[in-house]
Amino acid sequence: MMKRFRVFRAVATALCILSRQAAGSTLQEAFDVRGLNFLTANTITTSIRGFNPSLGTLTGVSVTYDSAAVLLQGNAISSRIIVNDPMGNQVGTINFPNMTGRDEQVRMGGFPAPAADISDFENSADISLSFEGTTACRGSAPTLSGCFGFSGEVTGQVNYSYGAMANAPEPRSFELFVGGVILAFLGTRLRAARDEEIRVRTRRPD
Repeated sequence: MMKRFRVFRAVATALCILSRQAAGSTLQEAFDVRGLNFLTANTITTSIRGFNPSLGTLTGVSVTYDSAAVLLQGNAISSRIIVNDPMGNQVGTINFPNMTGRDEQVRMGGFPAPAADISDFENSADISLSFEGTTACRGSAPTLSGCFGFSGEVTGQVNYSYGAMANAPEPRSFELFVGGVILAFLGTRLRAARDEEIRVRTRRPD
């Protein structure tokens, strides 16, 4: 009986842990964007999975990134990569303030999406993120912009933070429920043991 109880208690503990994890979880969706051209301000769109509302309530969205910019010639100032959400709203920028001559710079970091734009990421299907490189050049390269060969790339992930799954019991109520099940299980086992003892005594010869 004690062995069965230990197994049952282990299962109940695991369920309680899963309940706590469901109450506050994070999902990550990776992206990889290459071929940005700061001089033409081209826009590159990539797809990631949106946050499925059936998982729970989306409470926050953030972006973490690893980005690089490469300039072959010129003097580029106020260069940046603009990150837009599925609705075209700007959620963040990656800045390269000043690059001169043949230069390469790397940026790593992250930013949260504005609270007003979090719902733009809710979708049971794929969603689109767009990335655009812009700059102001004042170099001496023999081009109209004064810069030559200015490209960029970004890799990273979108992080979804969300609350308890829909229709899932709160951790405290869930633990109370498991406790009740354990007590009911123990009561059943005790009654069965008592009944068995009574039957054994009844079958004993006088």
